[in-house]
Amino acid sequence: MSSERFKGIWPLPGGITEYVNTLTKILKRIQENNPTYDELLKWFKSEFSLEGEKTPRRYLEGLERWGFLKKTDDKLSLTTESLRFLESRDYKIIYKILSDRILGLDDILLWLSKEALNKDEIHKKLTEKYNMHWRTTAQTYFRLGWLRSLGYVEEKGRKYYITGNELKTVTEEGSKAPPPITPTISPPSPVPAETGKERGILIEPAEVVIDSHEAAEYFLLELGRMFGCLTYTADQAASYKDKRLGEIALLNQIPSFAGERDLGSAREIDVIWFGEDENPKCCFEVEHTTDVVKGLNRLAQLQHLNVKFFIVAEENKRSKFEIEMQKYPYRRMRNRYIFVSYGELARLFEKAVPFYQLKNKLKL
Repeated sequence: MSSERFKGIWPLPGGITEYVNTLTKILKRIQENNPTYDELLKWFKSEFSLEGEKTPRRYLEGLERWGFLKKTDDKLSLTTESLRFLESRDYKIIYKILSDRILGLDDILLWLSKEALNKDEIHKKLTEKYNMHWRTTAQTYFRLGWLRSLGYVEEKGRKYYITGNELKTVTEEGSKAPPPITPTISPPSPVPAETGKERGILIEPAEVVIDSHEAAEYFLLELGRMFGCLTYTADQAASYKDKRLGEIALLNQIPSFAGERDLGSAREIDVIWFGEDENPKCCFEVEHTTDVVKGLNRLAQLQHLNVKFFIVAEENKRSKFEIEMQKYPYRRMRNRYIFVSYGELARLFEKAVPFYQLKNKLKL
């Protein structure tokens, strides 16, 4: 069966833990309206504020390929499995559809039933077992996202754990998941929300002090993660408080979102936030000891892309930034560049942590 399953899996908009909720909205829309493909695509883009045609279309094509929907003449309708899910809201149905058609989901559950693993460890196991040549860890991240949105896997402190409920539900007759195995490692005790350590946020908001290039990159990576972005840093080997930035970033390589010329420029940018479609959304250059002009020039190499540019530095460099913005070629891109001081970044992080924790607690 594994030779017939797909290597690639796509996310859905709405956030890393919201894939199933988004899928449910799409299935209900098809059930209630029996739309054409173009009608569904138009609604999909509007409902989830998506731009362009290529990425939204690939989202929907994935759902058709995996067996959630089908096309009859010009109209879309639901498969029998999708109708059963809408009637029962039984997540085992979604899991079976995915695990029957996507490589690696059942493997991840088996591995996590034995021990907790981080994303890179899971990625290594997948690539070795199936001889994958993925350039980034995005495919592993998307698989974990689907399992998290199903409630079968949870993340704590950068480790992934199989949930107790999952051991009972996905191993029933007809599922492709492995038989239940008593985990040899227990998830850590819940951390009080005010400490900021839950779900991988490792620094207490009250202690945020940004006084180095590495500190700024660390907090940018953490913020991107909280905002649901795939994060990358050019400084993979750098460390902040004994934490290697390459381990904090969700991606260890740049996704192939453009030609080699653009990819070469992007690889040198300090921090990039990518959307779930693997296209860059925000690019950050941290100017701690260097002149802001160097960061402006590096970001300008991607000016033809739909990306926001940020210069992150100490407050005393803001005036230099404003002066440079009056010069060519930056003045014609003035609305693309934003200056963020270390203090503003620290305050944003302090505000974001409790919001992120409450959002996860309420499962919004």
